[in-house]
Amino acid sequence: MGFASDSIHVTSDAVFSLPEGRKEEGVRLLEKMGVDPSRPVVGFALRHWKGEKRFIREFARTADRLKEQFQAQIVFVPLQFPADGELSAQVAETMENRQDVFILDQKFSTQEYQDLISSFHLLIGMRLHALVFAAINDVPFMAISYDPKVDRFVDGMKGTVVNTIGRITAEELTAMAEKLWNSDGKQGREQIRALREEARANIGRALALAAR
Repeated sequence: MGFASDSIHVTSDAVFSLPEGRKEEGVRLLEKMGVDPSRPVVGFALRHWKGEKRFIREFARTADRLKEQFQAQIVFVPLQFPADGELSAQVAETMENRQDVFILDQKFSTQEYQDLISSFHLLIGMRLHALVFAAINDVPFMAISYDPKVDRFVDGMKGTVVNTIGRITAEELTAMAEKLWNSDGKQGREQIRALREEARANIGRALALAAR
C-alpha cells in the first residue's frame, strides 16, 4: 500500500484505554434490576451462532447447576440489542429454575457495562468486549470460542477458553467455574497493564498525526 514499515504500529484495542468499572455503581445497577449484591452473581454474555439448539441447552444446564451449587444469581448481559437479548431469553426459558435469573433489558453505555461486570463474581462469555471488561476489572472469566479473535485475546490474558461453541458442555463449564470460583481474576494483570499503556500511547500518536 506504499507505507514505510517504520510508520506501521501493531497496537492494542482502544477499549483498553477505558477507566475501570466503579463497583459501587455496579451494585446500584444490580439493585435496580432486583439482584441482591450480597450474594454471588454470575454473568453470561452470549450471542447467536450456528448450533444454537444444542448450546442453549448447555448454557441453561450450566446456569441451573451454578445456582444450585453456589446459590448464585444469574445475570444475562446482552451487548447487541435485540439479538443478544433474544438468545439470553431462550437460555433463561430453558432453565429448570428461573428464580433469581435476570436479563438486562436495555443497552448500557460502555462505562455502565464496566460498572455492572465489575460487580460480578464470574463471567461466562462469548462476546469479546464482555471478556475484556471482565479482565480489566479482575473478574474471573471463562470464554467460549466461536472465532479466533476470542482465542487470541484469552491466550494473551492467560485466561481460559473452555471449548469451542460447537463442542461446549455444561459439565465442562461447571467444572471450570468450580476452579475459578475462589480466584481473584488477576491472572492476566501484567498483560492488561501493558495493553492499557499501549492504548493510552495511541492517543499521543493520533494527536501527532493530526498535527501534521
